[in-house]
Amino acid sequence: MHLKITKKEEKSLLSHTAVEAELAFEQKTPSRKEITAELAKKMGAKEELISIILVKPAYGYKTAIVKALCYNDEKAKKELEPQWIKNRLEGKKEATTEKKEDSDNKSQNPVASPPENKPEGKE
Repeated sequence: MHLKITKKEEKSLLSHTAVEAELAFEQKTPSRKEITAELAKKMGAKEELISIILVKPAYGYKTAIVKALCYNDEKAKKELEPQWIKNRLEGKKEATTEKKEDSDNKSQNPVASPPENKPEGKE
């Protein structure tokens, strides 16, 4: 995976730097976590301070456009990060816990009884 930063815009009032980059990869499109790690190396920042906004792969090519925000500190990220990004990250965490709960329920009750089909008024 190769990441080339094409645009960097410092936004001091919002305590972050907006970054656009071109991503070249060998196999499948890298995960947001892998892209965050690579971007943190290039920017010289902590991974926790970077939020990936967009990963847009080019159809038929092994390239993608990446847009991200690199916050100055943890407090700024917590206060200023858009809600939809927070929801995206929380949604992934909730989905994994739901899968675990579903698998636990299935292991406790492997055979579920089918619902009874009784017409109303007749028994």
